[in-house]
Amino acid sequence: EVDLAAGGFSLEVRKNPLNLEEAAAIVQAEDLREVSAVAGKLRHYGKYGILHFRQGRNVRKSIPESDRGIVRNLDKTPVGIAVSEPRSFGDIMEEIAENRVVYVGETHVRMADHQLQMRVVRALYERHPELAIGMEMFPAGVQKTLDRYIRAEIDEREFLQEVDYFENWGYDYRFYQDIMQFARRHRIPVVALNLERDIVSATFRKGGIAALDQEIKDELPESRDLSMEGYRERLGGVFAQHQGPHFGKGMMSGFVQAQALWDETMAEKVADYLRENPDSKMVVLAGTGHVHKKTGIPPRVNRRLDVSQSVVVNARAGERPGKDDADYIFFTPAASLEQSPLLGVRLSNQGGEMVVTGFAHGKSPAQQAGLQENDVILSLDGQEVKTVEDIKIVLLYKNKGDTVTVKVRRPVFLFPDREKEIDVTF
Repeated sequence: EVDLAAGGFSLEVRKNPLNLEEAAAIVQAEDLREVSAVAGKLRHYGKYGILHFRQGRNVRKSIPESDRGIVRNLDKTPVGIAVSEPRSFGDIMEEIAENRVVYVGETHVRMADHQLQMRVVRALYERHPELAIGMEMFPAGVQKTLDRYIRAEIDEREFLQEVDYFENWGYDYRFYQDIMQFARRHRIPVVALNLERDIVSATFRKGGIAALDQEIKDELPESRDLSMEGYRERLGGVFAQHQGPHFGKGMMSGFVQAQALWDETMAEKVADYLRENPDSKMVVLAGTGHVHKKTGIPPRVNRRLDVSQSVVVNARAGERPGKDDADYIFFTPAASLEQSPLLGVRLSNQGGEMVVTGFAHGKSPAQQAGLQENDVILSLDGQEVKTVEDIKIVLLYKNKGDTVTVKVRRPVFLFPDREKEIDVTF
């Protein structure tokens, strides 16, 4: 946010948050006459970072503080960690329950993180039933469906289909299933925090927000901060870990803008809910990077609404969380989910029908049961199948050793297609 003097002509030069090797100039003018009166004079003010003119006359000039010279660290001293007395989970919960917002970070595929989230949700609800759960996993556009699920107006299968869970998020729903069922059982509001993934992807791929359609821009948070100290540096480490055509030279700017837009949108949703529900508290479940204490969602919420907040994360092997990352570090034992059942088929959506085009290498339960290439899958256990998502929802409720009845339509040379039911055991 820029605070330039009203009227006349103002110019301020700052570090460019999208490219730290370059500067960004912010210009504001009352009208074209003010610009014309100054245009020929600016080259004489090269050493100044803030300028203000009225009718061509300079009324303000200053040089902001900045780093000078080249700094080299010749002696890198070791970093130490103060060892304090461990505290019980209950004691920590008593303390963080005083806050309006508690963030619990996650690595999306790490079961131990989701177990910690469930524990924190249950503990906070016991201490303050006026609780809401904000979740990165759902885009704001599915909020009405979320509300219907929590009110028990639709069942879990309908809910997953209507929110396009496996299309929008895709991670194993079992990671979140206990949390969602707990919320439904106790009528705890679940708030969809995320931006539509297509918007985040487009911001990244097109190099920034400027390339988005105006209709999309109008829906974005007006207040966005790209210049938080350490934000670009932290994201630079994440960017460097990725590979592919969208992570090459020149793509960092779009990546930073997309991530900031993601964080700002979630912060806006959190602040809006708390403002509209002054007696409520919220536990926010999101990726560890998004809940970063100094550069993630928390400071962006505080920019909108002055509330007390805490950040909770699990310790991870090889990492050294610091006071800028989180307020509380837990050491939850490692855990894992058993591999969910798979048919072991490769599928192609052809005209709204799921056609078998091949089988997984190695053991394929479907192939062993008798499915063949070019079979069209019509239903599983009587549930109509039109997309891969339909299949995933049915298999979500299957375990190792269970059987699913697959109805297929099989093409027969020179004869009408034949329908068959085949039992596939996992």
